Amino acid sequence: MALVKRPRHMESTDGIQIFDDAEEDAGHKSDWHMNIKVMTPVSLLFMFFSYLDCDSMTDFVYATLIWFTWGLIVMWTLMEYIQHRFLLHQEVHLDPEAPWTKE
Repeated sequence: MALVKRPRHMESTDGIQIFDDAEEDAGHKSDWHMNIKVMTPVSLLFMFFSYLDCDSMTDFVYATLIWFTWGLIVMWTLMEYIQHRFLLHQEVHLDPEAPWTKE
């Protein structure tokens, strides 16, 4: 409700700041290196599950598609929920009756 009562216009999504300190915020911005570091072990884990579950190469390919697909669906959904619930939408903690400040 704070954003409804005190709307703010942002030129671009680059203006979104999660942390109070600008340097800390810049240090926590997601980049593709972090995505690779996180998703590679997750992908390998699901491929290992596929390998354990198969008797032949055809079974391995089929199981990999199943595990990888479901793994991505679960991980994507979970990460989206966590980021939006706990990191990106902190406006629910704002006092809607407080005077407007730049911060």
